[in-house]
Amino acid sequence: MATRLARAGCGRACLHLPTDAVETVSAFARRLRDGTLTTDEFTALRDAFLTHCLDEYQLIPVAADIITLSCALLERRPLRAYDAVHLATALVVQGFLARRGQASLTFLSADDRLNRAAAVEGLPTDDPNQHA
Repeated sequence: MATRLARAGCGRACLHLPTDAVETVSAFARRLRDGTLTTDEFTALRDAFLTHCLDEYQLIPVAADIITLSCALLERRPLRAYDAVHLATALVVQGFLARRGQASLTFLSADDRLNRAAAVEGLPTDDPNQHA
């Protein structure tokens, strides 16, 4: 599945799901609709973010094992569908890294509920809002 992990400027291995890009652009669009971003700010943020995704992250396709694990996570954790896919992907990649003796990944989310679920599933977590 993951044959190569991209290295971001921070020096950490970073993974990014295509659905995460949709979630992030959705958050930008929500701020545009509620008036906390102008059209120009929205366009600049969206374009910079999508360019950053292509330059800095390895996109991981959603495979059958991720779908199966996502469904299992939804049964045992109070998650939204995209959040379950995000967490399942991290767990699958973590297994990939562990089998190769590589360092653990850090699960990154600004969603407290999702971070709690990731921690219960055994992943170290980080919240980007804690680094303002």
